[in-house]
Amino acid sequence: MNMASDLEIHDAASSSTLSCGYDRHFRTLAESLPQIVWLASADCCVGYQNRRWCEYTGLSSADSMGFGWKRAFHADDLPETLRRWERAVREGEPCELAFRLRRSDGVYRWFQGRAEPLMDDENRPVRWFAVCGESDDPVRAEQSLRPALTPGKRLDRKLLEKVLAIAPSYIYVFDIAARRNVYGNQEARNSIGYSADELAAMGSELLSTLMHPADLARFDEHLARLDSAQDDDVLEFEYRMRHKDGSWRRFRSLDAVFDRSSTGRPASIVGVATEITERKNHEQALRRNEDRHRALIASEKHLRRVLDSLFIFVGVLTPDGTLIEANKGPLEAAALSPEDVLGKVLWDTYWFNHSPEVQDQLRAAIDRANRGEPSRYDVDVRMAGGVMMTIDFMLVPLRDEAGQIQFLISSAVDISERNQAEKALRKQNERLRLLWETAGILFSTNNSDAMIQGLFEKISDHLRIDTCLQYMVNEQADALCLQFCTGVPADALPSLSRLDFGQAICGGVAQSRHPFMATFIQQTEDARVRLVKAFGIRTYACNPLVANGQVLGTLSFGSRSRDRFDDDELEFMETITNYVTVAYERMRLLSQLHERDRRKNEFMAMLAHELRNPLAPIRNAVQYLSLKGLSDPDVNWAREMIDRQVTNLVHLIDDLLEISRITRGKIQLHKELISLSSVLSHAVEAVQPAISEKRHVLSLDLSSDALPVFGDPTRLEQIFVNLLANAAKYTDDGGFIDVIARRDGDRAVVRVRDNGIGIPPEMLGRIFEPFAQVDQSLDRSKGGLGIGLTLVKSLAEMHGGSVLATSAGSGLGSEFTLWLPLSREVAEPARNDHEPLPSAVAKQLTRILVVEDNPDAATGIGKLLSTCGFEVKIAHDGKAGISLARSFRPEVVLLDIGLPGMSGYEVVRAFRELPELHGLRLIAVSGYGQEADRIRSREAGFEHHFVKPVDFEALKAYLRRPQSSSTTR
Repeated sequence: MNMASDLEIHDAASSSTLSCGYDRHFRTLAESLPQIVWLASADCCVGYQNRRWCEYTGLSSADSMGFGWKRAFHADDLPETLRRWERAVREGEPCELAFRLRRSDGVYRWFQGRAEPLMDDENRPVRWFAVCGESDDPVRAEQSLRPALTPGKRLDRKLLEKVLAIAPSYIYVFDIAARRNVYGNQEARNSIGYSADELAAMGSELLSTLMHPADLARFDEHLARLDSAQDDDVLEFEYRMRHKDGSWRRFRSLDAVFDRSSTGRPASIVGVATEITERKNHEQALRRNEDRHRALIASEKHLRRVLDSLFIFVGVLTPDGTLIEANKGPLEAAALSPEDVLGKVLWDTYWFNHSPEVQDQLRAAIDRANRGEPSRYDVDVRMAGGVMMTIDFMLVPLRDEAGQIQFLISSAVDISERNQAEKALRKQNERLRLLWETAGILFSTNNSDAMIQGLFEKISDHLRIDTCLQYMVNEQADALCLQFCTGVPADALPSLSRLDFGQAICGGVAQSRHPFMATFIQQTEDARVRLVKAFGIRTYACNPLVANGQVLGTLSFGSRSRDRFDDDELEFMETITNYVTVAYERMRLLSQLHERDRRKNEFMAMLAHELRNPLAPIRNAVQYLSLKGLSDPDVNWAREMIDRQVTNLVHLIDDLLEISRITRGKIQLHKELISLSSVLSHAVEAVQPAISEKRHVLSLDLSSDALPVFGDPTRLEQIFVNLLANAAKYTDDGGFIDVIARRDGDRAVVRVRDNGIGIPPEMLGRIFEPFAQVDQSLDRSKGGLGIGLTLVKSLAEMHGGSVLATSAGSGLGSEFTLWLPLSREVAEPARNDHEPLPSAVAKQLTRILVVEDNPDAATGIGKLLSTCGFEVKIAHDGKAGISLARSFRPEVVLLDIGLPGMSGYEVVRAFRELPELHGLRLIAVSGYGQEADRIRSREAGFEHHFVKPVDFEALKAYLRRPQSSSTTR
């Protein structure tokens, strides 16, 4: 840095600061440096020092100007420093300085610096610029070394300094007794990364801290050898030292006795150590390479032996496809010598030249390899005797250092077993798929012919079969009857339709209960296969159908395209046969179940009919008494009690039949657009007597919205009647019942809430199950069959809705919530079916004929009708009814269907054939009230259907309706 032209420096004696012309840039630069910066005259009079000087020494700038700087110098170093300065001024050359400065806390630290002369235009030094920084210096080492030098061994100081400065080796003097270095040159510190102060601080712990533990023990042996060495002997020692960065560095030292004690034993040693870490690493790498090379040679020989002992094809090809190297295995497998294949293009060798397609495929792979693309594919190659083998073939390019393709490496392994295993796996998967699909066919139909036909169509291609015969044991269990047959000529069916046990193949299998397979049938004279042989069948397998130890029949399959089935195909047929057996058992059980269900339904219908028949005259009598208007209160109480119990019994019968119809899916909804609020109002009206009787408080909170619903009004009303009736029944007198109806999005929500007996938690999950009872007391005081809520749930779901029961527990009331989908259309007001249509003209009826085989029922209904002013005649069977109708000429006939001798349906047909009875109104009165019974009566010609016991008020209202509005109820 030459700044003489930019600076104006005043003499220190005349000024203690730089002139105002001093360059601001120089000051900024000097103040930012971490080193001490001076400007001084030739006599060491300082004219400027930067801030770092003041911070380090604690002297102010004013105190340091001129010669005040000397106060911070170590007294021992000042003479030498001034001597070097004077020599530099004298010679006009830069000056290297080394000295100790006193820190502000009184501690002296070594500094090293350099002073440069600033020349004027005539090249004369006018001022000196110096920069100094804290540093370790050889001078300090020299001071430490000086006490160990004996007068006879001192070297010229200048020569020693030069040697120590330029030596590339680690030079040290080691005090044996103190076990520490008393001297080490700069290279020593560079080699292990520690400063002189750090090394000095380690003292006698230096070796134990830095030397490798394994080498530390050997170092004591090294000192022992030096103990017996001569002064001119040089001993070698290798060791490891831990660098400051944590890594281990290797050294090789040459050591000699440097000084001896008064007893003549070595007191210190001098050594020159060279770091050999890199050389050792190279030696180790070289040894590893040599080991790998030897291992590679050995493994190559071993690999060659292995490849030659196995069928693994490994070949080396030139880029044009010429084979130049091949291992022994594939040569021996194909009975070839090396001369047969080496030097030929690979596609022309014996292995590949059996097929043009194979050759073309290989040529294409070689072309791809020459473009740098590896190839891999499965291919069939020829082995000795023309036997084909499937191999997994691979071809990859091998490049040289320049990236050019030098060779093509081919390799292959025999995958015949793998292919067979894969083929077997695919076959097994296909079998499992067929079994799954077959199970779907067998267990989804109740038609045995359709079942076996579907089964055969599903498996015939897989098993390569074209014939199937299925026999079942007849009712007498003495022969087999043909149930299903395909693949057999029609004219042969008579001879196959029945087989005795033991006859032919299937009869023998049924008798022995063991499977049988016939092979090469067309080449055998076995009498058992005579029948199927005549049909051209070549192999035939038959399995027995056995369930619970009983033979049900047989199932057999045949083929005209092969001579035998393999073992896994026979196993598959046996599994299929087991499936068919289970399917037949399923159909048998379903048939039994349906038969029992049919008998149960017939019993229920008959039970209802038989129960209703005696109820009819009882109700007629009660209603007759009501019409008489008796004044005796006890008689009226008895009449009302009988009427209530008859009504309860009728409801029980109706509920039993209703749940039976629902479980069998026999309920048909007659849906129309209606107002749910209107339905709720009608339901409340129907249950109001029961609510009033128990003095309940009913709160009805209906939405202002009509809540339009597309549903069956009768069935929806039945839902709410059941819920309200339950609330009234299971709530103590004077209870509360709330009915709330609201719109919730696209659904209507109706809540029926009471403060009655509640529902125990364990019952909530099954409260809607048939016959579930909350009241488990012995007295069963509340009555009921436990099917009302089952009807509610079933009917709600049939309308696309749902129902939920909640309760806080016994005695805490309950709440039933019903959701129903709302219609987007607006419901029209319901028509009152009890009013005649405007176009109809009501006709006053006077003559009624009652045909009823139960005398009490006939007399009872007759008296009721007579009381109302009708002229009534009674007949007790069909023939008497027809005869009486001819003479009486009734306008209406109340006709019992279940008449003795001539049924009600036959009587209707007879009435319709009599011209004099044209226009006669026929009304059925029956104990059978299911939907099918109503449909049948309507089809027979009845205009209406009343179920016993007849509600006389409903009958009277119906008789007063005009004929044009008559419907079947």
